[in-house]
Amino acid sequence: DYQITRVLIRGCGLPIFKYIWVHSMLEALESFGTKYKEKIFLGLVMPLALVTTVGHSMQLAASSIEEAAAMEALTCVMEVFEYFTYLRGDTHITKSWRQFIWFKKNLENGSLSAPFDNGAKVGDSSDRRVSIELSERSLSAKKRADEERAQWKKDRIRTMTNVSVSLGIIEGTSSTMTSSLFLMLPLNPSVIGGKPIPADYVAKLWAVQMLFELVIPEIILAAISQKLSEARRGRFGDMTEALRDFGAREIAVVAFIAVTSIAYMHGHFLGALCLAPTDADGGGGLLSLSACCEDPSDCWMEDAYPATCGEMKYWSWGEKCEPVPFSG
Repeated sequence: DYQITRVLIRGCGLPIFKYIWVHSMLEALESFGTKYKEKIFLGLVMPLALVTTVGHSMQLAASSIEEAAAMEALTCVMEVFEYFTYLRGDTHITKSWRQFIWFKKNLENGSLSAPFDNGAKVGDSSDRRVSIELSERSLSAKKRADEERAQWKKDRIRTMTNVSVSLGIIEGTSSTMTSSLFLMLPLNPSVIGGKPIPADYVAKLWAVQMLFELVIPEIILAAISQKLSEARRGRFGDMTEALRDFGAREIAVVAFIAVTSIAYMHGHFLGALCLAPTDADGGGGLLSLSACCEDPSDCWMEDAYPATCGEMKYWSWGEKCEPVPFSG
């Protein structure tokens, strides 16, 4: 079913794509060294903003409130796991790789004990065999290695906690900007020649977005992260503390990158739509920016504009579908 496909793409496909992109960007930025390690999270704002905007555009083009809610509910579940992963200083790729190595190792040994996170990067050896009788030089080297690994883990937790805080800013900005776009312009991305989506319907979908993407994962998890950070003594990020440490400069930079990335994606979104005239002969002014014909040779003005109802008795916002008869 087409609706199920869209829900899965919005709720699972886009988050998985985001996880891969974030991990790749993070590894690339960390490879430049530790000089700007405290600002690494700013480099992850753009991919987060682009993917988030695509998701909001899909949700606002949903064929019904139920479909939009299903999209957001599935996205909310994925985001909860996303936040908990980031606040541990991990990415999904790092975490999955470590679990794969643990499973492979224990499968070979014939035992399945709980995986142990020593804070090492992907590919680092966590099971070095050290002789019982270590020299003082070896002990000193091992101590330095442990301290470096602990410092790396601490820096990574701080970076990913800042990413979590930035994600809340990005989601709120993207949701508001994308909803405003649907309010200002006559849009209907799901229907060829469709009537513009009414403002009250857009407002309902915006409320669904705010509930599932800001209220539940961001505000509630921020309070939970504070408790877990205290209980785990620095092995879990504290979003409330990170937000307090955010200066006006950091917030301004995050907002600027987010707004420009969202506007860039809006440009691509609008460029993928087609002009639907009010009258079937092309006159009467603009009806909407709507979905395009898949094959222009088989779909022309008099066939699709304005949209025919077919089996659809009501538009997604509840208004009765009454096609305008072609008078050509």
